Amino acid sequence: MTPDPSKPRFKAKAVRLAEIHAAARELFFVKGFAGTTMAQIAQRAGVSKGTVYLYFKNKDELYISLMMPVLEELGRHLEIFGRKVAARQVPDKRAFLDAICEIDLRTYAFDPDGMRIIQAFQLGNHFSAMSAETIATINRRAATNYRTTRDILSQAMRDGILKTRDTVQLSDILWSMFIGVVQLEESKARTTRKDHLKETLRAAFEVLADGL
Repeated sequence: MTPDPSKPRFKAKAVRLAEIHAAARELFFVKGFAGTTMAQIAQRAGVSKGTVYLYFKNKDELYISLMMPVLEELGRHLEIFGRKVAARQVPDKRAFLDAICEIDLRTYAFDPDGMRIIQAFQLGNHFSAMSAETIATINRRAATNYRTTRDILSQAMRDGILKTRDTVQLSDILWSMFIGVVQLEESKARTTRKDHLKETLRAAFEVLADGL
């Protein structure tokens, strides 16, 4: 039977899950993956450790639950754009790169904290503390996005929209430019209280366009 979202019990579960996620994000940012325990997450969320285990079987699963929605959202946008490119609905290089930039901005806006978790995962030394199964799960989703990106780039090159380049290298450049600009602009915004993320990312794509 499908739960009724209007019922208090259902709402309480949704709120509790949000509180667990918020607590986990905060602790992962401060202590890192290895330095955070499920007991600490439970304490920060104001629930018992057993309650946390009702939602997640282990810390790895909880960490994945913070990352995966962002990766899936990115993948969804890439697949839609890929169909447009395949249908020859993208007229030129500028429109192509503008669309990639917009995908990045929408992905970030979907869940900024999720993006920060991904950044922390890629920049931190979390791999040694995670199970092989968890790393494989994350890698599979990321690999799907990379493959979609390379397919899009290859099609754009065949159509003469972009110069012929190594699609693996270009995919890495696009991703690292995205997360790098996000990290830099968020860091600056904490002291200046000014948000220049959109302008800087669009400028980065304009510079990239000159080389493609």
